[in-house]
Amino acid sequence: MANKFKLEYSFGYTHATFTDLVVPNEGKELDLSGNHQLFSPEATSMLAAQYSFGLGKTSAIQFVARAEWQYLGRQYFDLANTIEQSPYSLLNTRFGVVGKSFEIMLWGRNLTDQE
Repeated sequence: MANKFKLEYSFGYTHATFTDLVVPNEGKELDLSGNHQLFSPEATSMLAAQYSFGLGKTSAIQFVARAEWQYLGRQYFDLANTIEQSPYSLLNTRFGVVGKSFEIMLWGRNLTDQE
């Protein structure tokens, strides 16, 4: 198997809101129409670069190195949209060897220690 470079990118966008949402609140009704859907980031994105090459003459075993950048947009955790998570990014990586019937990888997630 020859050397391989692979580049991947994905992007998602959503504007999920409640069109009609009325909830009880202290004996009255609270209209939350137009608020954002729970646990739904407004945007998600991922960029990954991976390089692999054969080890030895037969190339039956490959060395693989991969880096990933992930982005998650603003999202809300309550119906009133008062508890929110600001957008953030993560940097992940993995590397190791791959054979026909095995894979040994070391990986790291959130290498920039994003909180």
